[in-house]
Amino acid sequence: MSYIYRTLRKKCEEDSSLTPLLAQWEFDQKLLANALRSVVYSFPHYSMHDDSHSNTILIQIEKVLGKERIESLSGTDLWLLLEAAYSHDLGMVISEKDKKEALESQQFYEYLEEIIQDKNHENYEEARLIKSSEFKELLEKSPKTWPLDVSRSVTILLAEYFRSKHATRSKELIDQPSRIGLKSPRTGLIPSRLFSLLGKITESHGKDHEYVMNFPQFEDGIGMDKCHPRLIAFLLRLGDLLDIDNGRFCPVMLSSFGTLPKTSETHYEKHDSIEHLNISQSAIEITAKTDNYEVHGLLSKWFDWIKEEIVFINNNLSQIIPSVDFGGFPSANNLIVELLGYEIVENSHRLKVDIDPGKVIEMLRGTSLYSSSNVFIREILQNSVDATLLKYFCDNKSDLENLKSPNEFFEKLKKDDRYKISIHLSEVPKLDRNVTFRMEIEDSGIGISREEISYLLNMGTSYNNSRRKKIVKQMPEWMKPSGFFGIGFHSIFQVVDDVTISTKSIYDSCQYEIQFAEKGKQVKIRKVTNEDILTKSFTKITIDIESEKIPERFTYKYENEKALETISNFDALLDDEFPIKKANLIYDINDFVSDYQIPIYLNDYQLNKQAVDAKGIFCPESNSYIKINPVMSRLPGSNIFYRNQLVLKNTRDLYLKYLVYELDVMDGKADDYLTFSREKLSHEGIKRVDEILEKEVRQILELNYEQHPENKKLLSLAYHSNFDKSTEIIGDEWKDFEVNQSNDSSKFKTLREILLEESLTLKYQKKVSENEVLILKIVKDEYILDSRLDILDFFVEEIHKEFPHYKFLNFKNYSENTIIGNIPIQDRVLKKEFYFSKTEFTETEIILPGVLKSFFDNYKQHKGWGAVVKRTLLPLFSIKYTKISMEYISARSILPFIQSIYDSDFNIFKDFIINPFVFENNNWKVKGLEEAKQKTFKIKREKDNLIKLEEISKLFDELVAEIKGILKDESGE
Repeated sequence: MSYIYRTLRKKCEEDSSLTPLLAQWEFDQKLLANALRSVVYSFPHYSMHDDSHSNTILIQIEKVLGKERIESLSGTDLWLLLEAAYSHDLGMVISEKDKKEALESQQFYEYLEEIIQDKNHENYEEARLIKSSEFKELLEKSPKTWPLDVSRSVTILLAEYFRSKHATRSKELIDQPSRIGLKSPRTGLIPSRLFSLLGKITESHGKDHEYVMNFPQFEDGIGMDKCHPRLIAFLLRLGDLLDIDNGRFCPVMLSSFGTLPKTSETHYEKHDSIEHLNISQSAIEITAKTDNYEVHGLLSKWFDWIKEEIVFINNNLSQIIPSVDFGGFPSANNLIVELLGYEIVENSHRLKVDIDPGKVIEMLRGTSLYSSSNVFIREILQNSVDATLLKYFCDNKSDLENLKSPNEFFEKLKKDDRYKISIHLSEVPKLDRNVTFRMEIEDSGIGISREEISYLLNMGTSYNNSRRKKIVKQMPEWMKPSGFFGIGFHSIFQVVDDVTISTKSIYDSCQYEIQFAEKGKQVKIRKVTNEDILTKSFTKITIDIESEKIPERFTYKYENEKALETISNFDALLDDEFPIKKANLIYDINDFVSDYQIPIYLNDYQLNKQAVDAKGIFCPESNSYIKINPVMSRLPGSNIFYRNQLVLKNTRDLYLKYLVYELDVMDGKADDYLTFSREKLSHEGIKRVDEILEKEVRQILELNYEQHPENKKLLSLAYHSNFDKSTEIIGDEWKDFEVNQSNDSSKFKTLREILLEESLTLKYQKKVSENEVLILKIVKDEYILDSRLDILDFFVEEIHKEFPHYKFLNFKNYSENTIIGNIPIQDRVLKKEFYFSKTEFTETEIILPGVLKSFFDNYKQHKGWGAVVKRTLLPLFSIKYTKISMEYISARSILPFIQSIYDSDFNIFKDFIINPFVFENNNWKVKGLEEAKQKTFKIKREKDNLIKLEEISKLFDELVAEIKGILKDESGE
């Protein structure tokens, strides 16, 4: 029996006008205790919110106030305290009717939608299950126990849904207790305003301080009584926070519920970690110890709430307490939570990634910092390279002093595995619809010291790293790290939420593990015990990259051979995984590595074995590598690198006529040359590079001119086209190029002779015959270097619309090299011819078999040219196959990335058939026939529930036989 209750009873004995309060409470105590015991049915995974929680709140309030101050309270104050302690969680009593109404409400639907939008939400899987009703997947995963999974999911979701509004529900239920079957009497003996006040006090434990301060400080109670609503509300709030001791969870209920959600598990450990608890009128002392980072964060937040509550009450004491004699509240200076096994940075109990405000404006230069999510590979590997170069310099400073060229250094470094960078890419087994790739990048570099961890957390502050600056200042210019932007690492959060870094610095004897979660919103740091005290410095970054097994969309670079291979081998009908993301990851790794001389390995295979001199000539004045190649093309094809990374490709900004070059600038800081994202040259960088080219290319052209006399024509052409100045070394041999005469291809003229002529004629011809076969043909003259094939395609479509009686018979694709004289130009021209005829078809034919044969032949040709998926769609070429044809959009809905067998020069065909043939080993083979039948049946059945699988199967068998005949059994079967 609480002292508050005993004091109320004593006051009622002394003042009979207060007896309605005692009668109401003694009746309500039993009713409310019974009601609160039902909370566990809706919240079985929560701490206990029954009458034991209410009694503990009263006990903690008694400790804070002491007997003397409790006795100074009015009878109405005491009644309000008792009722509030038992009523404040009444909103967690959820009736069956409440649950049904919630599940059918728009508000609950929106609540589920909000969870499903966040894959990191703790209840994401439960919400997805309940909202999408994916019971097929559930049955496969838990064939016998699926009802328990559904029940558990509904319980968790409803609990979270009602928990957020339980304080307000408590207030409503005090006004209308009958909503949950409570028959608490509401007689006129206690004014209804006091019940309304009680409702607001109970609601206050879920509100802010301002809400409580809107209560009256003084209020009339029963008879001559006064009560103090603000004081009662703050006592309830504080007592609720102080119910933090062990034993708040019921072991029996936990075992009946099963595996706890993460939040419940954390709260369980929160209570279990309390080691010291002392609450008195003068001080609140609590000590907790945990090795769980989430529990540490929750306890730290909980202790902050207690401190904030105490500080606010004491700062506003005169507006809360009944009188000055009442006194203040205890101090809360000794609330200590100890985190075992983890490091604390700058006295922060909740580490997170922060942004230096001074860098925010720079970050807003563009709407998107990086153009590609995979840019993190470049940034992380660049960090590894920089750390490795720093380590090598620290180890071998004296050996570098006498180097004349970086080539000597790189030649030596690429063979030294003590400074290698290792990348491991593996697949993490999972049972869901996604595939997860684990990427580990480990270097033998300088490492991240205990001091430098704060630079990692505070984005954009690494330029303050004075110790590293001191090392960099001593390094040769071409060896220095690329810059101190300090944000490159954080680009990783575009792709993943969680990152783990293991590291040991050359400055520390300890090894550290840094865990980033929620895109850096949570950071854990702990020392790692390592028995080998001689462990060398290193940094290892581990991330898990998730991808859908078959993504909704994808991109790739045409030069990505791995992606081309992946696309070409993908069969939309038979394959349940399309690993294009892995192919892109491998390509991006190779793309970064290709120009580095530090040994870099992917899954134990060294990626960069090329010779150092492949980078070209090193120019010491500009600290640049330059490699040039004169060509007969006027198209841009040059690449510019900054410290081995491509920053400008095929550029027109720094275009040199008849020259393809590669320039790698190993000079200055990244922000001298690059945009903030480090992906492209800045305007200032373009100016700097232009100066380097102007100076260095002249000298290299002269050197090549003297060393390679057989190439004088091209070198001369390149020099005079770009610099337009006479030179004592380079002559005008470019004028000696020979060109065919247009009227007699056996005769030649030099450009020198042609330039003396008064005029030149270039021809463009179009011929249309009036015969039965209509031919549209663009003839390319020898001197025309540009052919606009899109114009030809347009004409073909227009002819089909204007002359529908002309039937499409055939077409051909072929290509030729463009020739000027006897010199092939790097410009392939695709020629096409289309034929239309009035030849009549049979009643069932839509296009002739010869056209279908052409489609198969042209696919075969295109397959050799680039990325063409394996499984294709055939045009509906005969009316008899209408029942197994479908619209393109229907096919794509069940077969992602499937395409028509012909190259889409024009859009004539609307209906398609899944091709039962695939092209393998240079032959057409029947593959996936049964699957094609099943997929087609599934689509057709949606529109025609009378169609039978046997009917579909028979038509596909006839189709296979007919195509074999058309192909003359090319399949080899």
